[in-house]
Amino acid sequence: MAYPINIREKTITMRKQGFSLNEIHTKTGVAKGTLSVWLRDVELSDGARSKLLGKIKKGQYISAENKKEKTKKIFQKYLEEGRKEIDDVDIDKGLARIICSLIYWCEGAKSEKTGIAFTNSDPQLVRTFLAMLRSGFDVDERKFSVCVHLHSYHNPGKQLEFWSKTANIPLERFIKPYQKKNTGKRIKENYQGCITIKYYNNDLARRVLMLGKATISKLGA
Repeated sequence: MAYPINIREKTITMRKQGFSLNEIHTKTGVAKGTLSVWLRDVELSDGARSKLLGKIKKGQYISAENKKEKTKKIFQKYLEEGRKEIDDVDIDKGLARIICSLIYWCEGAKSEKTGIAFTNSDPQLVRTFLAMLRSGFDVDERKFSVCVHLHSYHNPGKQLEFWSKTANIPLERFIKPYQKKNTGKRIKENYQGCITIKYYNNDLARRVLMLGKATISKLGA
């Protein structure tokens, strides 16, 4: 498409003033491909270049935020689908054992010599593991022992209460927390510390480990 010479001159003037290609296209109606050819050799003043760079950075920021929001909606959609799918699953004692064993195979101690030893910092995963352990196996609550690993910026009393409620294990089953030094330069926001849950029963540890091994061996065959 041929454009009048005054239109081309207008686009060059706008470019020198620091307008972006999108802005020039919107105001003049000239195709972006044509503008790219017309304006590729236009020299910009420092002021115009700074103005244009600011718009580009703003545009990149807006684009990144839009992409982030789009991705968030996709995750939310899949989360809702997942919740509906899991609602239709009947988690009986056998399935609870399998779920427990798979979690433990991934996150638990691989030696049975001190019984069950599960360490994690994710409260939801801790709750899920314990729920499946209690549902799938005959558990004696008196055999639990808990140690919480904290940073120096944590309030021990508050964190012990948090993990006691999360794990549904009374505070008298907790030993003295281990609190490591922190430089203060890096504080993990919403980090509740790390919990090690021990259940003193070597035979149960063997059962859980071997069920986990049997499950991944069968599914991965």
